[in-house]
Amino acid sequence: MRQIAVITLAALVAGGAAHAQKPGSTFAGLVGSCWVADVELGVTDTHCFTAAATGKAVMDIHKVRDRAGAVTYEGVTTYRTEGDGAIRYDYLNSAGDLLSGYARREGDRLVFSEAPGGAPATVWYLGPTAYEVGAGSTSSVRRKFVKAGPAGGSGL
Repeated sequence: MRQIAVITLAALVAGGAAHAQKPGSTFAGLVGSCWVADVELGVTDTHCFTAAATGKAVMDIHKVRDRAGAVTYEGVTTYRTEGDGAIRYDYLNSAGDLLSGYARREGDRLVFSEAPGGAPATVWYLGPTAYEVGAGSTSSVRRKFVKAGPAGGSGL
């Protein structure tokens, strides 16, 4: 009986630690770097990730540039932990749209959904020098973002 209690307690502690994960941990590997994707015909999409010193918040500055390098569209996503431990995001873009939802890490994937633990709306497949973005968990159409360098001093 004591062994069952110890195993149950260990599972609760491990589950609680995963549930209350900080955005800095969830976005590990991305934070501190900029990532760029070729959209088409010289148009690029760049995301630069920075974190607060404690890892309690992450910001993604996103810019789409035309062939001449002019920014034609941009946005900022902030990630933060809510009281229940879920990681909430809010994305505000240059068109004035505000999109909100939740993000969670599942191994080498980041899963974005409208509700904590909900069905994936978007999945990021993470690698050491690139990540790929697809719609839903079964999408075969993906956009590849390649590490382009350090994020610099902008951000949090």
